[in-house]
Amino acid sequence: MSDLRQPNCAGLYDFLVEWLTAYQFPEDFEDLRNSGAQADVLARELLRELPPVHELSGQKWSVIAKAIPQDEIVLELDDDRVALVHLTWSKGPEQAPYPLTTVVSSQSEFETLACDRY
Repeated sequence: MSDLRQPNCAGLYDFLVEWLTAYQFPEDFEDLRNSGAQADVLARELLRELPPVHELSGQKWSVIAKAIPQDEIVLELDDDRVALVHLTWSKGPEQAPYPLTTVVSSQSEFETLACDRY
């Protein structure tokens, strides 16, 4: 699996992207940072969809939120960035550039992206 975090002694996750620690997702998102089962389902679907040449292939990432009602998920990447990924629910590998992915490097970039889309 591509989960890059392990729960701490309290069963909660520590975040590599510093601003995510206290970040409150907008109301158009469901926070999955401490919701293992739902995040796992979405992670498995993304793994099925990723073609070998996709920018996320081979990277470590964790599902941390999902957009409501869209088919988009938010990933924490192992290089201090965050990605918004549109799942296709094809249950199999896609052709690049799908699943469509937008990567941001800061909280302000993420908030601008979320505001523009939702």
